[in-house]
Amino acid sequence: MKSILILIPFLMIILALGCMPDFEEDDDDDDDDDDDDDDANCDHIDVACGEELMWAKADNGEGLSFTDAEAYAEELTLAGYSDWRLPSSEELVALYDTSNPSECGCEGGDHRANIVEPFALSCYIMWTGELIDDYNAFAFNFETGQDWSGSLESTTPRVLAVRDL
Repeated sequence: MKSILILIPFLMIILALGCMPDFEEDDDDDDDDDDDDDDANCDHIDVACGEELMWAKADNGEGLSFTDAEAYAEELTLAGYSDWRLPSSEELVALYDTSNPSECGCEGGDHRANIVEPFALSCYIMWTGELIDDYNAFAFNFETGQDWSGSLESTTPRVLAVRDL
């Protein structure tokens, strides 16, 4: 019985590691602007690429209302691309990693963002592009690993922009 209890957490860790997205990481400061070849810009210092998505490695650095967050993503030009957007809850959940907590300095207090390498967050709550109703939207809490619902006017969440490859 003891061996089964020891084996279960081990298997859960193995399964969780297998579900995490793999990111190409190269801190090369290559600023290739060839929009026809997404892979050419995956080695840009400011982005990380998974199989289907390109992510900004860092959030916008300040809290924004939902409307301002949408505008920020739509107006962002990074690594030569201007088709950035707010991610879905599922896309953000895929980045959640409790084995990699990092300090973040938002809202006072001692908060941590649990996110895979190579990301760096200035806060632990990130807007999604998902509206709940005319007054609220979802964000994702990288401290707890849960969805967070907030007023569209809340300026706690930040933006971790993503684009489709």
